[in-house]
Amino acid sequence: MENTRTLTLPERLVILFSGFESQFGWLFFGFGMSFAWIFGMLSPLPDLFIRHDGTTTGIILAENSTSTSYVNGNEEQAYTYTYTMEGKKYEKTGHARPAAFQGGEQVTVRYSTEKPFRSKVKGLRNAPFPWITAVVFIFPLVGLLFIAFSLRINFKRLDLLRQGIFARGKRISKEPTQVTINKQTVYEYTFSFTANDGKSYQAKGSTHLTDLLEDEETERILYASTDPTYSVVYDTIANAPTLGTDGNFNPLPPSRYLVLVIPALSILVHGYVTFLLLNIL
Repeated sequence: MENTRTLTLPERLVILFSGFESQFGWLFFGFGMSFAWIFGMLSPLPDLFIRHDGTTTGIILAENSTSTSYVNGNEEQAYTYTYTMEGKKYEKTGHARPAAFQGGEQVTVRYSTEKPFRSKVKGLRNAPFPWITAVVFIFPLVGLLFIAFSLRINFKRLDLLRQGIFARGKRISKEPTQVTINKQTVYEYTFSFTANDGKSYQAKGSTHLTDLLEDEETERILYASTDPTYSVVYDTIANAPTLGTDGNFNPLPPSRYLVLVIPALSILVHGYVTFLLLNIL
């Protein structure tokens, strides 16, 4: 018979955002997105989100040197061009190789009919950095992969915390992995336990904090009543609550909620930046 234990919403969030993979992922995502916003906005990437549905004629006004260089070492030039829409004159700057355009040359300008100041000229890049700069987005993407991986695991653990059945498992193996955390080797432990159906099953858990799984002769195992192969070693659940004498969980101490700081800051800061950019572009 399944047990049903109660966890408040904040406690569930603590479980979901706990663990090395989760914290590393959110930290990597947060810092990665900071650089992605800076360099991404200085690349042609924003043009992908602007509909240039109008066409007019513009004139190249000037060619100026910049501090930006191509891969081959040639200095890149900044070209100022002008165009007029509905009686209003606009001046914009694009970037290209030296001698790509000449002063006084007429060019075709594509612009946004909703925001005429958003425009581009074929052969000119509306940013000081080339497309390759957008590669910085790979860093927040790596962070998201860690976050997705940790959430997949933690959702399962949360489900077992709420409805799983407890058993005692005896350690049958301890194997080093190729992973280290804080210069400590992560070990994979295997425990054997007997479920309510009288059959023997195995539960695996990994940690670099070996004392967690070596402080008792047997360790607590949580498994699903419908499928005992679906199990977890209790002490490997990061920030898992303690059990009270009534079989329910004791409230988490306030210090456990610190794991929510990095995810919350990442979501709030980059969510706000995304909101601003959507209204600017």
